Amino acid sequence: MLRKLKNFLYFDWEDFIKDKRLFITNLNDWKDFETGRNKGTKVECVIIEDKTDYGDVSVSNRFEKIVIKIPKKLDISVNQEIRIIEGEASVYGEFYNNLSIVAKDIELVKQGK
Repeated sequence: MLRKLKNFLYFDWEDFIKDKRLFITNLNDWKDFETGRNKGTKVECVIIEDKTDYGDVSVSNRFEKIVIKIPKKLDISVNQEIRIIEGEASVYGEFYNNLSIVAKDIELVKQGK
């Protein structure tokens, strides 16, 4: 059996996120698993629009939830549209159907933009 094949998988985060709109549903502290130290904010979002071409018109991630980890404290309210700044993601899980996302920051999208 071959080992460590997952190390060679590539996930194109920019291509995945470019045709989606995200709204904040919740904010939580991002804590280090081992030390409990606060590392920043976990921003929970819902994908409210997904125009991504998956090669199958029956496939969409609309209304799926994602969590973005931001390495700073954020003081913003929910129910706002955001754009992710300098994000990176990796796929994980038994069926490779989960994303771990870390970003430098987020920005609020002004209405009408």
